[in-house]
Amino acid sequence: QKMAVNDNGEATVVAVLTLKKHAEGIWITKLLLELEKIASPPYEFQIVALESLDASFFGADSMPTSWRAIVNRVSDAANPIQVKACQAVLTAATIWGLPVYNGPRCYSIGCNKFLHHQIFYRAGMQTPRSVMVRFFVEGKDGVENKDVTIVDKLLSASTLLENRGCQWPFLIKPNSAGFGSGIALLYNQEELTRYGRRVLSDNAFAPSNDGLALLQEYIQPKDSSIFRVWFLDGNVQCATKRSVDSETTADTISHAFTKGCASSVGASCQLSNQLDSSKNVKSQTSLSQNFTKGCLSGSECSLKKTSQPSDEACRNGEIESVSRARFTAWKIPLDVKNEIENLLLHVGSECQAGSVEFLYNSFGERLYFDLNMLSTLPTTNDGSVENAGVWPDEYNPWVELAESIERFILGGHSGNTLDAC
Repeated sequence: QKMAVNDNGEATVVAVLTLKKHAEGIWITKLLLELEKIASPPYEFQIVALESLDASFFGADSMPTSWRAIVNRVSDAANPIQVKACQAVLTAATIWGLPVYNGPRCYSIGCNKFLHHQIFYRAGMQTPRSVMVRFFVEGKDGVENKDVTIVDKLLSASTLLENRGCQWPFLIKPNSAGFGSGIALLYNQEELTRYGRRVLSDNAFAPSNDGLALLQEYIQPKDSSIFRVWFLDGNVQCATKRSVDSETTADTISHAFTKGCASSVGASCQLSNQLDSSKNVKSQTSLSQNFTKGCLSGSECSLKKTSQPSDEACRNGEIESVSRARFTAWKIPLDVKNEIENLLLHVGSECQAGSVEFLYNSFGERLYFDLNMLSTLPTTNDGSVENAGVWPDEYNPWVELAESIERFILGGHSGNTLDAC
């Protein structure tokens, strides 16, 4: 990492912190393009890979003097080691008074679906009914109690949902993973039991990397549509609607709104429901992992029903291209705007940018299911989002994000974003 200071010896480098594998992805490249256009000398923006930070640069007994500020773009779906490392870097920076855009509190919320639901509930917003399941069962003195198995925990959780009026099928969703990793749709207690036994026999099959998961009622989206609203500096920014093919089954609709196709505008992916023949469990773990590797950067891909591509094929981009998903610009109704901006009061001012996902059930009730603190903004110039006259032709939400970051770094107050939606 290079050291740059001004005439007063003050650091001038603004670190755009990310994972190495994302350094050339859309999260960074589109943002850097706009930041470089508006950067105010003597400040300059520098991509910093989290994995590159070691004791020689970020010692335990010294402050990170080579940075003026940090813009956090580390995925909140990173693995546990990376998440803890990121939290350490962000928290250390705040201890020393360095400005951190989307700081440690924001990041901790984004990494935890349980906290998503807590904040939604605190803000009076409706969500799919869910029960937390711990995949590690402690006994006396913290030792795992083998007499209370994961199967028992899952069955107890399903009973709680049934007692609350929920009907099968249920979703099992990891607490701290992202892009759909580990999600499964289970139709009855027999499938739930087989799923639990599979987790017991194969640790790699566990759905979450922190030992926690949500068992959640499955809601089929009304009109096969899901919605994402981006926010910036406490205000709604813009929104898109994603339409799922009308012939899509309940299974694939579920996977569509919980997986990365919903979270990376411009990525067009068709996800198939695959059956684990050895255990007869409708698992999406390996499927979604392959999807993430192939589609995270916004490329188009399809995971075939007939033959799941290998990890190597996904890494090399050897995935069949398909037509783009139907993303359209969506005009945000006033009640949705007010509801989300009230939510942001509970999220806190430290969370400058992100997005919220929701759907409507068959009764027209709005149900929120995801709170993202690092979101790939929509683009229209490459055709990934149909404008349909909702946004001004020249509208570019990445410009707004860059301007927000500059205001933050310079110590100014955040202004209102363009009310393009």
